[in-house]
Amino acid sequence: MADYLVFMDIDGTLIDDQQRVQPITQSVIRLLAQKNVQFYIATGRMYQSAAIVRESLTPNTGIVASNGSVYSVDEQIVKHHLAPEVIPTIIELCAAHGVNGFFFGTQKVYYTQQLPDYFKQSDQNRIASGQPDDYVHLTAGNLTPAIVADIINGIIIEDQDLTKLTPIRERLGALEGLTISTSNPNNIELIPDGISKAFAIQAIQESLQIDQQHTFAFGDGMNDAPMFTVADLSVAMGNAQPAVKEAAHYQTNANDEDGIGRFLADYFNLKETDYHA
Repeated sequence: MADYLVFMDIDGTLIDDQQRVQPITQSVIRLLAQKNVQFYIATGRMYQSAAIVRESLTPNTGIVASNGSVYSVDEQIVKHHLAPEVIPTIIELCAAHGVNGFFFGTQKVYYTQQLPDYFKQSDQNRIASGQPDDYVHLTAGNLTPAIVADIINGIIIEDQDLTKLTPIRERLGALEGLTISTSNPNNIELIPDGISKAFAIQAIQESLQIDQQHTFAFGDGMNDAPMFTVADLSVAMGNAQPAVKEAAHYQTNANDEDGIGRFLADYFNLKETDYHA
């Protein structure tokens, strides 16, 4: 039975800009996973995308995906879905302000405006599907009950004019049945009401009987900050946003400098001969 839990965001935390897990981090995780540490990926990405990143770690690495809307525990996968009543409003707001909205189902991706090329690039591992039928252009006119029932979470992205997001954020923040967050100034994360990475972590802690004094959380974005409230060993990456660093108890190197691996090696007093870069 594990004595420690470690939750790691993916983008800007576990992987570098080339979508790779740094070598020391990879080695340290594999070493500690054989001992008394249970690792989890904790991401805003879809579950199957996180599962691809897991292949660089260990088969028993757990997953918290879709900002806590989907997580694995005790060999089961738990899912929470966006409230059906908020989805039409989100679609209308995206159309009115000319921004891109994306909804993520169990397998499919629904987009309101256009699909960026990087969503379909398998080397980026962001969506983890090479099937054209898994991408559906969504409008208020073709929103069916089956699609609504499939949607787990979503994100609004605007890369050009960030001011477009301000009125959308204000409107969505007033909606009942929806939680919003952000992992980057260019987006608004759309999460089922009351759900967060922290919510999933607490459920996992209770199931595995590991308290927050023995829980690590590594992150770089504001959607990672809720994790820090339920993990006493909260660690901001060197490349994290200033507010994230303020929320964390500790800081480590940047994601492209083996931040996770070096912090854990120091904490558990590992010698360099114990792992190999």
